[in-house]
Amino acid sequence: MADLETLADGHPRGRTFEMLLPPRGSRAAERVAIRWVATFGDVPIGEPLLFEDADYAGPALAINQGSAADQFALALDTAVRLEPT
Repeated sequence: MADLETLADGHPRGRTFEMLLPPRGSRAAERVAIRWVATFGDVPIGEPLLFEDADYAGPALAINQGSAADQFALALDTAVRLEPT
């Protein structure tokens, strides 16, 4: 199992993870494939990605040209689990 705080250490760019999202409101639990990449351009528009955010000095979850919070119904306290595939 991995989490956003440990991705930068020991996982090569391009590695795919399965993101496990808990039930949220009216949404059921979900499993989403997501890649650890260097830039937004490494994934197609609308695809999720994990990247190292220079503004926050750590890994972050995003959607290329979108909102991960909106797409996955996430709040700041939503627990997200990542497992290497």
